[in-house]
Amino acid sequence: MDNNTSNKEKRQPVLTAAGVLAALAGLVLLYFGFYMLMETNMAISPDMTESEHMIARYISMAGIYLMVNGVFNVIAGFFGAVNSGAKDYTHKITKYGYIISGFSICNVILLSVLTDVIGNRFSMFTVMVPITISVMYCIGAFLNTRLVKKKYGEDLE
Repeated sequence: MDNNTSNKEKRQPVLTAAGVLAALAGLVLLYFGFYMLMETNMAISPDMTESEHMIARYISMAGIYLMVNGVFNVIAGFFGAVNSGAKDYTHKITKYGYIISGFSICNVILLSVLTDVIGNRFSMFTVMVPITISVMYCIGAFLNTRLVKKKYGEDLE
């Protein structure tokens, strides 16, 4: 038996899967945020009423928010998937999990407001996906911390 196979670093599979899902969801959010921003800016015309301009401004701000959220999800997801099982990054991964959870709660609020403004149909699928990914990431971060404590047999600072 080769010594390299016994020394392989053990990874937390839930965190790795949640990291990949968060990165993919971040790319989707980035695309839709950019799409919302561009479509709203292209629809603005001088003959719009003041309330229509206000709605377009809010939709543009929502697009910018989705782009920021998407970039953060890509970074946090990639970081969590790559550093799963690493001792030095357990606190950072946990913080990323909390921030992703905060973003997903804001997404639910933003989605409920935007569906009223735009007139689209409210979908439970679009609500449950970010919440499921954030909960999965937080559970993976917790299990990763337990794995690292068990692997190194010491408390993390």
